[in-house]
Amino acid sequence: MFKFAEIGLLAPEMEKLGILGECDRSRRRPGDVSIKIWGLRRGLAIDVAVICPLAASHLNSAEPCESYALHRKLKRYGPAFEKSNYDFAPVVFETSGAVNKDGESVLKQIVRFASKREGVTHTVFAARAWARISCCIQFSVAQQILNRDYIDLALLNDLPL
Repeated sequence: MFKFAEIGLLAPEMEKLGILGECDRSRRRPGDVSIKIWGLRRGLAIDVAVICPLAASHLNSAEPCESYALHRKLKRYGPAFEKSNYDFAPVVFETSGAVNKDGESVLKQIVRFASKREGVTHTVFAARAWARISCCIQFSVAQQILNRDYIDLALLNDLPL
């Protein structure tokens, strides 16, 4: 997301400290990617998460992405952003490829900025952008599976982690 915002000349910042205002002493960084010039006198803090829809905590949810965005992200950070100069947008992906509605909207806007800046037909650029995002998610899922298998093997054989 950072890369697409950078291509779109949106001047993104990673893990920006202080977006919740001067009075926030918790040193939280709820914006994985922050864009200071998003709207009229408002920035945008994007918090990215990837969840597994097959996890026990999501099995009873019809829309795991929406549920996670609401209950884990918006309820936790939403009130703090009301006093800030930034809007908050959780972008929650499922390992199967789904994304929450607000996250999809933000992504579409960022991709539109990037495609205009690159001078590439929007449909071509958007297709490639979604493919890149999908590959990143698939790579991360595979990495987690490999790490889990290594940890299980190390625990079984009393090896150092």
